[in-house]
Amino acid sequence: MVLGLTGGIGAGKSTVSATLAACGAYIVDADLISRELVEPGSPTLTEIVAAFPGEELLLADGSLDRSALAGLVFNNLSNRAVLDSIMLPQIISLLLQRAKQSSRPVVILDVALLIETGIHEKVDAVCVLTADKQLRLDRLEGRGLSRTDAQSRMEAQLSDEERLRYAHWNLLNNGSAADTKACAQELYRQLNGMLSGH
Repeated sequence: MVLGLTGGIGAGKSTVSATLAACGAYIVDADLISRELVEPGSPTLTEIVAAFPGEELLLADGSLDRSALAGLVFNNLSNRAVLDSIMLPQIISLLLQRAKQSSRPVVILDVALLIETGIHEKVDAVCVLTADKQLRLDRLEGRGLSRTDAQSRMEAQLSDEERLRYAHWNLLNNGSAADTKACAQELYRQLNGMLSGH
């Protein structure tokens, strides 16, 4: 059983993902894959730097300057399209490859852009995390983002309503971390139940 897990920024994906992992699910995290792909000296990092000539995208140690890259692509659709054309095919390929390699009965693909990239069509079911906008903003500010940055990042993503069209499960994450964990544990129980026919 491969479940696609998605939700807007600040909805609580990392907490749900960690809880599902603790329950025994195998997690394949798109963010971790994207970081692996741009490690210093990697072909992907070389390709990104070459795609934006004249931009200072490397730090002194040869690693990617993430904030410089974010500034370059965040409000520029053509730059974002260039970056996506380099990164997304590789991320999708590795996500699906790692999902197939797992011998565990429940595999979770943790992907913010699950719907936008079409990965939702390659999984058995989709779980969408939602949370009230104000609460998400508060969480993001708690992580050090300014309110303006947090709002613009939220607005750049699909709305909850759009995501929910594809959802087999919707976890509403407006409560405490303990509530979130309990919901994730129940989700895992249901997934296991489906596998055993209960």
